[in-house]
Amino acid sequence: MNITILACGIMREKQQIEMLDEYFRRINRWQIDIREVSVKKVGNITAETLAAREAEAIMAHIQNFKTQPYIIAMDERGKQQSSIEFTDMLSNIETIHHANDLAFIIGGAGGLYPALRDKANEVLSYGRNTWPHMLARIMLIEQLYRAQQIMIGHPYHKGM
Repeated sequence: MNITILACGIMREKQQIEMLDEYFRRINRWQIDIREVSVKKVGNITAETLAAREAEAIMAHIQNFKTQPYIIAMDERGKQQSSIEFTDMLSNIETIHHANDLAFIIGGAGGLYPALRDKANEVLSYGRNTWPHMLARIMLIEQLYRAQQIMIGHPYHKGM
């Protein structure tokens, strides 16, 4: 299964990039690609307008997939999962849904535009706390690594 992370904004902080790269190096179960979606803030636009433009840019990326991807939106309104539940969900996407492509969507600072969130097959949340959207990428890639380790029975996940 190919996994694409569609994330709004450009990651520039060296420490964040290094953390992200470290987990990318560790993952070998899936082919993972991250696509940064950047929308120029022209003039004095509202957060809703910016989120709508980001949604359009993300949908343009999704339309370029060879097959319709299974879409998971990361949003504060989504359901919370344990790492084991997240792993089970990924396994089900592979085995039950037979998805060749999986797309995770991470919105910008203003969150996801509702119409984009509604197009997702699943909507997940990191909890009730608000997280910086750049940190959300690192948290997602770490959970993908953790899921890989859980699937092979590696003790990285201490909750087993």
